[in-house]
Amino acid sequence: MVYGTRDMFNRRIRMEGRKIDIFAEVNEIKKHIGEILPELDGDRLIIMMSHCRQYYEGHLHYGRRGIPENQQKKRDLTEAENILYELLLKLKLNPSTSYRWFLATRIPQDIK
Repeated sequence: MVYGTRDMFNRRIRMEGRKIDIFAEVNEIKKHIGEILPELDGDRLIIMMSHCRQYYEGHLHYGRRGIPENQQKKRDLTEAENILYELLLKLKLNPSTSYRWFLATRIPQDIK
């Protein structure tokens, strides 16, 4: 095996001290979201996750809430986005990390 190629095929993430497949974790999150918000499809879900991520970073991340430009750009979440945001926090998931996982596991329509 050539050194450096191992990281290229690493599809596992670490959750609670053990490595799990990123696709399995995203499917589990989608299952939880589908129980509460069944009308969401893949593209709309990613857009809502992006809004939750921006909301999370603007309010909770150290060093960003006091910057005047961020105070002016702040937007409130819609009702569905707020439900999704609360669900992610209830499942102890970081909205930014979850959004990156969803982007990494996105598959084009012609491959499906």
